[in-house]
This record gives sequence, C-alpha cells and structure tokens, in this order.
Amino acid sequence: MTKGVVACVAALAIGQASANTIYTLTNPNSGLGADPGPYATVDVGLVGTTATIIFTGLSSGGDTYKLGDVGVNVAGSFSYPSGQTYTSGSGHEDGFGDFNLVINGPNGSSSAVASISFTITGSWLSDNSVLTPNAGGSVAVAHIYPFGPTGAPLNTGYAGNGTTTDVPDGGTTALLLGASVTGIALIRRKLS
Repeated sequence: MTKGVVACVAALAIGQASANTIYTLTNPNSGLGADPGPYATVDVGLVGTTATIIFTGLSSGGDTYKLGDVGVNVAGSFSYPSGQTYTSGSGHEDGFGDFNLVINGPNGSSSAVASISFTITGSWLSDNSVLTPNAGGSVAVAHIYPFGPTGAPLNTGYAGNGTTTDVPDGGTTALLLGASVTGIALIRRKLS
C-alpha cells in the first residue's frame, strides 16, 4: 500500500499542467498596406508570478516580418524588472490605442529583429489572464517591418491582435491523470 500512496502523491506533486496563450497579430494599420498577415505571434507563459512574453515575426505571402517597438496591455499591477534588453514605458501605438507597457525595441528596418522577449511580474492566476484588452479591444501590438522576397525592406506599419489560441500542454495532463489512476488502482488492489 505504501508504494501505491507514494506513486499517487508523486503524480500529484509533479505540478499542474500548463499551456501558453498565443495571440496572433492579424490586424494591420494603413501603413502595412497590401502586405498580407498574419504578421507576428505573442506567446504568453506564466510560471509563478513571472510572465514571459515573446513576440515573434512571421512570414506570409513572400514577405518576412521583423519587429521594432511592441506593446501589451497588462492586467492589474505589474513590474518590469530592470536589467532587461529593452527599455519600457507606456504609450499610444499607431491605430491601436494606448498600452500600459510599451517595449522600446529596435528602431528602423536595419535594426529590426525576428523576436523580442521580456518578463514581467505580477499576481495573475493563469497565462490567459496576464493581458487584457485596452479601450480599443487590443491586448498586443507590434511595429512591423516587412521585407520582400529579395530581403529588401518594404513599407512599415503596426499590427494588432485579432485571434487568441490556448496551446495544448503537450500531454502533461494525460500523463498526470494516468499516473494518478495507476496509483489509485494500486491502492485499491492492496486494500482488496
């Protein structure tokens, strides 16, 4: 019986399965013109009180999208720890309203990057509660620098979120459930 109890407790102690929330930036302002989306994704993961937010430029219709400034609207109070790569503030992002955290990323197409990541701390319950819509309905925005098929920079503009997806946890929940059921079966067998 002791082994069964240990197996059950170990399965439950492994931790809660987690999934990240992914926002897709599909809504362009007029600066992006005819450049097709989606333009970037925003991956929000939460471990304890630290949220990691990763903006990643995408490719679409032969264009590759790189990033400059990015903005998010964070729910509740938060802090942006010092010592990170980029400086921060708050502000208005062209066509998408005000955001309470704007990361001052690379400026200009020659210094645009494929990905921008940063961490913030707060007291959220899950990754999908870290960000909240601003007055215009957007949770995230990025300054997008499109590059054509030859690698030449094109126009520049901003894109905001349009869709949200919760990413599956990769089977961790099923593994924990299976281990728990096995532990319970072992306990029942010992008690019989």
